[in-house]
Amino acid sequence: MLSSPMDRLIGVFLVALSAACFGTNAVFARIGYDAGANVSTFLFIRFAITSYKILGACLVIGAVIILAKSEYRTAQAQIR
Repeated sequence: MLSSPMDRLIGVFLVALSAACFGTNAVFARIGYDAGANVSTFLFIRFAITSYKILGACLVIGAVIILAKSEYRTAQAQIR
């Protein structure tokens, strides 16, 4: 399926935004480490913020996240 020029432009923008955010990761890590955070704290905060952003995006676009019973059991086993 061919995409429209606008879809491609949006895709290029999202890739550039992702690269820019990834590039700032080292800056924020340095600031966090200088403030006394350790690697575990930094990663926890980073992934917590990302999780809320993804959840918000799913809510905005109306995406439904449902796990099948087999996936739910697998996820529970990995947590324990």
